[in-house]
Formats: sequence, structure tokens, C-alpha cells
Amino acid sequence: MGIYAAEISANQALGRLIERHPGLHCHARLTNWRDVAGLVLSRAVDLGIAEISVSQDIEDLQVELVGEHALILFCRRGHPLLGRKKVSKAALDQYPLTLIRIPPRIAKRFPGKGKIDPDTGDMIPSLEVDELSTARAAILESDAFGTMTPLQIEPWLRSGEFEILPYKAPWLRLEYGFIYLRQRLLTPATQAYMQLVRDIEKEKIKHNRALMKQWFPRQT
Repeated sequence: MGIYAAEISANQALGRLIERHPGLHCHARLTNWRDVAGLVLSRAVDLGIAEISVSQDIEDLQVELVGEHALILFCRRGHPLLGRKKVSKAALDQYPLTLIRIPPRIAKRFPGKGKIDPDTGDMIPSLEVDELSTARAAILESDAFGTMTPLQIEPWLRSGEFEILPYKAPWLRLEYGFIYLRQRLLTPATQAYMQLVRDIEKEKIKHNRALMKQWFPRQT
């Protein structure tokens, strides 16, 4: 599992799977999205769910988009950039970005302090993390900012600990999905799990869209 997919639907789907099939044995691995395709190709795992853009052109892999969600930029209460009607990329580039590495499809457009990996084309944030709880904790204690879906930080937004930066772009989206070997027969348990993820994603897409309309009423 990639980090975003795990938080939004993949973990919840595991819970529903073992509730329905308590005798089933599963092993879930949370890892950098960059590593998921390699684990699938090596047959270390039956199924991956992560960013799919770098896996689409690998001949031996089959991919299926299941999660597509608008993202927001967020920061702590009292951040210097809050209070503006709009925040530019140039202004955001003056502050640390706290996040996992960003795929090439959006890397060069992404605001914040970081650098482009010459080997992969990924953007490496100034504070690169391996899971999102670390990012949230660091952002609460600094002028760094990050990006998540509103549904991932809704409790902190409601409490006022986090606030949304007034920056929005159509490309600022998650795109993750299933990754598996094209010639490998998926087990019934794997297929059942995939359907649970699809069902949960329908719920999450609806919820995230409602939150985006709430916080960006004139732009959605």
C-alpha cells in the first residue's frame, strides 16, 4: 500500500475483509509508492495499491485507477501566509514542504522547498516523510505545509489546528489504484478485497467532493 491509498480506503477495506472472513490470513505492507511496482513484479505481494502513473508503461503490469481525489494545501493555525485571498507558488516556495516524494506527473509544478531527483523526476520535499502522521505532527510545530485530501485532516480543520492555504490547481489531485501482474491469476480473496476498496472509494469520493465544495464554494 502507498501511504495515501492506505489512509483513505485500503486499510478500511482490510478491516471489512477480515470481518467477513475471520479465518483469512493477510499481510499488509505500508511502503513508499515508488516501491510498490517492484514488489508486485518480484511476486513478493499479490496486489499493490498506490500511485499508478509510473506503473502504467510497465508491460508486465496491469493497473486500475480507483482513487482520484482533489487535494488541498494546509498549514498550522497562525501560519504567515494565512489571511491572503490567494497564495502564489512563489510565496509557497519560501516555506518547507513536508510530504512523501511527489511523482513526476506533478513534480515540477508543485510548490514549496524541495528538489527534483535527476534519476526519477520525483520531487523530494525539504522534509521527506515515510508516513503522513509524521507530516501532520511536523506541520503543527512549524511553518512547513503539506498536502492531503480534506477528508484526511477533517478533524484538525474542524478544530482549527490546521487551516487551508488559499491555493488551488486542477492538477493537484491524487491518482492511485491497483497494481498487479498482467499474467497472474488473482485469488478470490484478492478479488474480494479489491471490490471492497472500490466500494469504499465511492463513499470517500463523495465525501471529499462535499468537503471541497464547503471550503472552495466558488471554485468547485
